[in-house]
Amino acid sequence: MKRNQYLIAFLSLVMLSLSATGLAKTKDAEELEIAENIERNSQQVAKWYFYKNQNIMAHRSKKELQASIESLKANIEAIKGYKEDDIQENLIQFIDITYSELYQTINQPFNEENANLVIDYSEALLESAEFIVEKHAVSNTEDEKKYVQLKKMELLIERANKYYIAVRSNFADENSLNQVRLNIEAFEYLLNDISKFKYQNYERSALTSLTKYWDICKPFYLGTKSSSLPRIVLASTKYLDDSVETLAKYHLKKMK
Repeated sequence: MKRNQYLIAFLSLVMLSLSATGLAKTKDAEELEIAENIERNSQQVAKWYFYKNQNIMAHRSKKELQASIESLKANIEAIKGYKEDDIQENLIQFIDITYSELYQTINQPFNEENANLVIDYSEALLESAEFIVEKHAVSNTEDEKKYVQLKKMELLIERANKYYIAVRSNFADENSLNQVRLNIEAFEYLLNDISKFKYQNYERSALTSLTKYWDICKPFYLGTKSSSLPRIVLASTKYLDDSVETLAKYHLKKMK
């Protein structure tokens, strides 16, 4: 019963985001993109932190972690130019402070306490940026709605991979495991809706690929398959990202 309540609450937040999000104009569009980047970067930093500290593709993981940190910092600096009211100004200050805590923790020894702090900080940054995303755009047309759904799916893929590699590190508590389930169910909810759209040709192939690789990744994310294949999970996740990006570009092009 409690799990169902969590799911209802989580999906309500997803749909609230979808109903409030879309492409706005000029300054709002720029602010929206920056906030979406912070959402995504926050998950990427945590993901590559766990890959690096488990010595999985060590050189690449170190490089990707550094790139994610730099991108997150750059987007946080950019969002500081959009302090529109006291609430948002306070929120941006919180984002900046949380980034500083995250950065310090990433550079400390890898242990259970610090690993869980990295997860917590990544979630705090995600929630804060999500507030800005929801505030600054609207969704009116079918293409806008689908584009927003696909952008949300991109984020959920990053979050799923973050939790997958965190669980594999044995640094995940019951709340983290619950978030894994909620994240997967939210992704499937959106995938089901996207699958109803009548895509043709190249986009139809992208949707087929998306479904195929989701079926591969899902058991790993859930932990029902061996977690000893992180390279395969990372590669499959890349195919998921590519497929979602193809469909998002299709709707973005139709919106212009």
